Amino acid sequence: MKIYIAFLPAFLALSVAPAMAFTANDTPAPTTTPAKVDIRVRFNAMCDELAQKAAARKATRADFAKVVDEMRNIANEYVDNARAITMRDKMIERMNALEVKARDASLQLMEFDVFKDLIIDLELDSLLLRVSSLAREGKATRLEWLMVTTALTQRAEAAKAWNPEIDAIVGRLLAECGRLEKRAGEALKPADLAPLQGLHADVMVHAAAARLTKRAIEPIPGVIDPKGRYLLVTRDFDDVKDGLLATGVPATADLMRKVGARLDVIRDAAIGGRITRADCDALCTLLLERARAAVTPG
Repeated sequence: MKIYIAFLPAFLALSVAPAMAFTANDTPAPTTTPAKVDIRVRFNAMCDELAQKAAARKATRADFAKVVDEMRNIANEYVDNARAITMRDKMIERMNALEVKARDASLQLMEFDVFKDLIIDLELDSLLLRVSSLAREGKATRLEWLMVTTALTQRAEAAKAWNPEIDAIVGRLLAECGRLEKRAGEALKPADLAPLQGLHADVMVHAAAARLTKRAIEPIPGVIDPKGRYLLVTRDFDDVKDGLLATGVPATADLMRKVGARLDVIRDAAIGGRITRADCDALCTLLLERARAAVTPG
């Protein structure tokens, strides 16, 4: 399992795909070579540079390919397992679609901010996977828990302006991390870690809802679109539904039906130019049922 000292500069500065259940098979091999650079900060800078080039109509295929290559590097740096690869592939798929938009001069600059937000998900998911694996062996240290706390702080800061519920949800996950940290040296059982995983699932689903909300209701300036419209993309809606599925909510569950209907309302309102904050807040309120739906047969 890789140790990410690279995250500490972000912590000192007070700087996902949907989460899935943690399993021992997902745990990559350890390494003793810490990264020398805060890779998330580097990635964010690359996204900003690409956005500037796109706004000036100067972004080339090579420019997009450079960022895609960095996504692959990040997936390997954070954690080399199947879940990270799935998260990475969805990001690459989205970036490739963005390149097509750039060629068609129909591009939303906020798209690049989405990638910076998704990197937070990847970091948090990876750190929780690591600390859970170590905790099962009684080897989780204060450093590992500190890294998780740092990532959670960043997750809340990035999402709370667009999802009023996430601050409280992140707070509950932080409290659970604090409770488990006090059991340092004790080999934890799967049942001990189950609340951590459930709360993490809530955070990830609500982060996806926050991204959708931001893109649905933020003002139009910054959009490169000859028609002057603000358009959501299919991936914004799929992120929410995929998050529910990946965290144990059956496809046939009543909650999935309700969420699908609510997403349709948001999509229609956005297309019609009549989207309101209340439309998105209703989705966030509905998602609070996730934990109960995950243990209820569909």
